[in-house]
Amino acid sequence: ARPPDWVMRAWTAAANRWLLRDPRERASFHFVVQTVMRNSMHRLFLSAYLGVGTAVIVEALATLLIGTEHHTSRDITVAMYSLPLTLSFFLLSGLRVIFTVPAELRANWTFQLAEDEGRALLLAGTRKAVLSMGIAPLFLGTFAVFTWFWGWRPAAVQALFGASLAWLLMEVLFSNFSKVPFTCTYQPGKLNLPLAGLLYLASFAVYAYAMASFDYWLLEQPWRMAVYLVLAATALVVWFVCRERYLEDGLKLLFDDQPDPEVRTLGIG
Repeated sequence: ARPPDWVMRAWTAAANRWLLRDPRERASFHFVVQTVMRNSMHRLFLSAYLGVGTAVIVEALATLLIGTEHHTSRDITVAMYSLPLTLSFFLLSGLRVIFTVPAELRANWTFQLAEDEGRALLLAGTRKAVLSMGIAPLFLGTFAVFTWFWGWRPAAVQALFGASLAWLLMEVLFSNFSKVPFTCTYQPGKLNLPLAGLLYLASFAVYAYAMASFDYWLLEQPWRMAVYLVLAATALVVWFVCRERYLEDGLKLLFDDQPDPEVRTLGIG
């Protein structure tokens, strides 16, 4: 199901006016958003990730409802804090995976033409697409739900914490992603699945549960949360500066992913 046409037109006009100042950002942004919305294969993969995340959330809620008398108020609060973090982890992971699967390779020539002068803008459009269709809607919904439980001020703080953490996770996931989504060939079998699975589970446990406990600790003293938000904003700014310098040093976007060589050498000499 799609939103009404007037909603899409208003959202597109607002994004073009306030978020996307350069045409190359607009090209990357709208290409990513429309491919995710229109391509059934990519929607299926993303729905699978969101389905697993939703199942984890439902299981956590069922555990809380069944055993409420056995949990302290802290346990219940931490579990509530972990719910949007869980969904954001699976959402961002799903987007990172489907971005590597090409949609229509014959259409990538326009991005190749714009790559030399606008690689930073093309990548910026990709990140803004993730922010606008993933992080922003999720934590606006978190703000609405938590406002009903605790009031708008605690809900606003909680939404800011979750959004900043999701933004940091997005930057980590896309730190080595030197592609315009859906425009590069895909070579399967290059990932060490057992190792990647262990890292994925460990990262999920730290992000969804350890960070929820950390969130509870921050909220015990308001100044702790203020310090965290300042440090998170500083880390993002430093990351932006370093990324811009890295792109200026001659990074080339990847449009043809080469398979691993049949014979590996040590590269000596």
